[in-house]
Amino acid sequence: MAGVTDDVNLDIPKGAPLTKEKGTTGLQLPRLQNVSGTMKLVPTWISHSPGDVMQFIEEQSTRYGKYIPEIWDCEDWAYLAAADVRRKFSGQPVGILLGKGKFGPNIEGNDHAINILWFAKRDADGKEVWYPRYYDATWKREITDMAGGDPPFDTEIVIPCPIGGSDNSKDYKELPPYENNPPFLKTATFALDRTDYDFSTINDVKRMLTEWNNISYGTASQVDSRLFTQTDQAFYYFAHIRRWHANIRSPSPKGTLPVGLVVGKIVSSGNDYAALILWNSENKDDYIYWDIYVGEVIDPILKKVDPIKPRVILV
Repeated sequence: MAGVTDDVNLDIPKGAPLTKEKGTTGLQLPRLQNVSGTMKLVPTWISHSPGDVMQFIEEQSTRYGKYIPEIWDCEDWAYLAAADVRRKFSGQPVGILLGKGKFGPNIEGNDHAINILWFAKRDADGKEVWYPRYYDATWKREITDMAGGDPPFDTEIVIPCPIGGSDNSKDYKELPPYENNPPFLKTATFALDRTDYDFSTINDVKRMLTEWNNISYGTASQVDSRLFTQTDQAFYYFAHIRRWHANIRSPSPKGTLPVGLVVGKIVSSGNDYAALILWNSENKDDYIYWDIYVGEVIDPILKKVDPIKPRVILV
């Protein structure tokens, strides 16, 4: 895992350069938006029961499959855990931390990824305050101070969910313990597993994504869009198709899945939008945008007709 890089063997869509700096992509502040003719706050933050959320993420992480170096490892589990929490507990603020681990065999002092979850409580004055808890899906347990310092992780990158498309820092807010110091990253591409890519799987990926849509896999149709956004749904598909490639598809993977997530704004409307990126090969521009609802028919639109301006890309 390497969150800050200057090299990746894929052509990255223009607009979000490879990240070489430490910082945060920002936790979206709720803003008034027109939802089906009614002005509503989007996204809405909800602090669910800490016990319920932490128990859920602990149970889920036991099903995330075996460790496969550079193919299915710590950041994949952190992505998947964040996506599952957002789907199960809609509105729950959660994030991915990239940096150096402090605890665990082969983790302490090495590149690592964990989850941060924020919960609300009332202070002595009755004011609502948010506080963090941390979960390591690799170690499969919640992590605390353990005399290693607070926070219990040496953080370089913070990726809160849902990921927003705006490059204006005023649209975001950081929560403890990062509210005072991480620089805001206006644009960023996080390329993590940068080994050989298995391009032979892309047709199977397309079939799987289409099948999921046909059976309403993880659908957001019954979830309030204020709590579970289009970006959340795209992130959910991104995390789960990587899991499918590593742990469910047969035969076993030969390399890293060349599928990414792009989050940004549609140029004409300024609306947030997210799609998957599917690379067919290492050849320049040999990738397509895949909409989680309509598939690859969106590709020529997002590239030329009504383009998306990328802000954050996960690979």
